[in-house]
Amino acid sequence: MIGLNKANADTTGGAGMMVYGDDWVTRSAQRAGRGALVVIEQGDLDKSLLPPGLSIQVLPAADWHEAEQHGRDVPCCVLVDFDFDPTELARQLEDRRGRWMPLSCVACSSDTSVQNIVHAMRVGCVDFVPKPIQTDTLLAACAYACRIDASGEHSPRQFRSRVATLTEREIEVLKLFLDGRNTKTIAKQLGVTYQTIDKHRNRALKKMHSHSLIDLARVLKVKPPG
Repeated sequence: MIGLNKANADTTGGAGMMVYGDDWVTRSAQRAGRGALVVIEQGDLDKSLLPPGLSIQVLPAADWHEAEQHGRDVPCCVLVDFDFDPTELARQLEDRRGRWMPLSCVACSSDTSVQNIVHAMRVGCVDFVPKPIQTDTLLAACAYACRIDASGEHSPRQFRSRVATLTEREIEVLKLFLDGRNTKTIAKQLGVTYQTIDKHRNRALKKMHSHSLIDLARVLKVKPPG
């Protein structure tokens, strides 16, 4: 990782990067091996550019939808090319959050300036690895991202898996509630009865392991209705 977890690094290298000792690399490899590295093949990034012999499952993805599919079953780290189009990457990450499909992304770039690293963190990446990609830094970043992806009752991985069980109508109803609409308004907008809306809401909240709309809003980090 680059400056995100100093307690686990031995010394500090140039451009704010951490230099990892052999023990840390070994532990990172073991932790990363429990998840998957999803590589979104955009720009000049593809599976062939990764170091050989990585101790983690590597899954190429042609687009974000395929990356989401890979990330439903196991904790994952999504590697993205930050040199390709940072503005589009920021839009895509925001779209993932808006679609309730959060992903733990690691940016890779040949620009290791502090400004570029901070930019990657601000758009939603959890870590950064420089190009050319080295085994130790990649495994450390993957271990960190996979740990974030799998941590807690409402981890990103758990959340993605639960969202995948919702119907389109259940997602629509939940989003309307979280937007501040009430049952009467939603029923009128969708042309159904109040009872139908209540059934959709209650069934969806049960699938999401949320006790209430406020509980779900807290997990999503959005302002609750009302």
